[in-house]
Amino acid sequence: MIEISVVIPYYNESSTISKTLNLIGKQSHKPNEVIFVNSSSTDFTSEIIDLWIENQLDNNSTRYLNIYSNSKTPSSSKNIGIKKSNSDWIAFMDCGLFFSKNWLKDSVTLLK
Repeated sequence: MIEISVVIPYYNESSTISKTLNLIGKQSHKPNEVIFVNSSSTDFTSEIIDLWIENQLDNNSTRYLNIYSNSKTPSSSKNIGIKKSNSDWIAFMDCGLFFSKNWLKDSVTLLK
């Protein structure tokens, strides 16, 4: 089984983060972990993510982290997510994008 982490940097995404969370939660291939990296956000995105993570704990084996970083760029936030990851493979996702529920499954199939 391929272990995969999803790293999602964010900055002031309170208007789009719910869509991203919903799509991550519906993946047909569950990631081993999802690491959200706060890139010095000044809105309520972090609180929205924390609440969503709390609601996932009882019914999911995926590990969720919401990390605050003092980074100013998505690339430096991605590097922080890579360092915190425990998986062999890492996938990156940006907030506000539409991706299918088979996004990770299709990626793992390609890797195999």
